[in-house]
Amino acid sequence: DVLRESYCHTGEKKAKTRIQDVLMRGQNILVQVAKEGRDAKGPSLTNALSIPGRFLVLMQGHGSAVSRKIEDESERKKLKDIVAGFNLPDNLGLIIRTAGVGRNKNELQKDLQMLLKVWEKIQNSVNDETMTAPYLLYQEPDLVVRTVRDHYSSDTSQIIVDNNDSYKALKDFARMVMPTTRNLVKLYKETKPLFSEYKVEEQIESIYKRSVPLSSGGSIVIDIGEAMASIDVNSGKTKGGLDLEETAATTNLEAAKEIARQLRLRDLGGLIVIDFIDMYQKKNKAAVEKELKLA
Repeated sequence: DVLRESYCHTGEKKAKTRIQDVLMRGQNILVQVAKEGRDAKGPSLTNALSIPGRFLVLMQGHGSAVSRKIEDESERKKLKDIVAGFNLPDNLGLIIRTAGVGRNKNELQKDLQMLLKVWEKIQNSVNDETMTAPYLLYQEPDLVVRTVRDHYSSDTSQIIVDNNDSYKALKDFARMVMPTTRNLVKLYKETKPLFSEYKVEEQIESIYKRSVPLSSGGSIVIDIGEAMASIDVNSGKTKGGLDLEETAATTNLEAAKEIARQLRLRDLGGLIVIDFIDMYQKKNKAAVEKELKLA
């Protein structure tokens, strides 16, 4: 993947661009690994560079854009108006990530400043005549730091790690990028494995099960087909004092939360059909719909 401005123009008009018209032997070119190598295939490279941050992605090009996943038009306009006031170099642009929703100008500006420092460091290395290609100019943070960067939210109460190096890396990252979260990073020192302590392995195993139990006594059954994923909500035994409508509403509300969680854990998308337990009262139907949207 090569930017058009990187082409070596010969003045000749050809029906199809050949690789020798784009690159010359011995030419130095700044590239980024877009896809890791696998088996006998080498890595896929691009010179359309992009550097992801907490809320923004800095990229080569002009103008700014908002992630397609941000569907609220008022939020899209607000974010566009904020970044329109940023003083970006002419050859750089921005993409606002979904994590940028609800962020103010100051938060986005800080993220941009960090990305510009990384970009400046890369450019300084490129211009360093003592470096000979091929040479590693910049490497993304490790998986632990990237996970926190991409998935941290206001709902996060603790970030627990059981590795000293990861702990230090997260502390440094939090200090630079998310200073208010620095005290949330904890080092786990117990002898019992971290995943066992917090029953993570049990949750991982659950994503391979067709049926998921609910604490109310009901369950959800997930079937994945070629055209769609179908989810059926089943009720448990009616508890004393609850009529059928109350039981259905209680089970459906719990199921709505768990379904949203299972969709994320199983990385399910596309067409999803959910068969909730029948309810007759409009307020209960509205409550379940609202719960599913919030989840």
